[in-house]
Amino acid sequence: MAFPDYFPEDCPPEDAVPASGTAYRLVGSPIAVDDFLSVRQRYPKRSFSNPEKECKVHGLSVYRNIDHAQKTREIIPALRDRFIGVCTLRPEYGALKPTPSRITGLSHCTWWVAVGVEPWEFFQTLEEQ
Repeated sequence: MAFPDYFPEDCPPEDAVPASGTAYRLVGSPIAVDDFLSVRQRYPKRSFSNPEKECKVHGLSVYRNIDHAQKTREIIPALRDRFIGVCTLRPEYGALKPTPSRITGLSHCTWWVAVGVEPWEFFQTLEEQ
């Protein structure tokens, strides 16, 4: 599986596994390409403290538990107008690693999207808000 050339060396990390299972992500409605830009793509000049963090910002935040996606949306003001998108990840979609957060614990994962994968085509917005 190939990842973008701009990813740092050793990214995704060795302990990331092939993507699989249900994933939730905060998205707009309708879902758009911009909903799947990494922090690195949004802020190309921002510097990060260490190689692990630099790798993480090349991935996308997803949640394994819908309640944790909802909790994140409630706690972070900039995300309150977002919707919950859902999909079933498949191995060819990239690599995944639990990256616990203070808010959601192990439900939070980083997903490094493989070259040629277009998540906006297979994520669906849940109607509930």
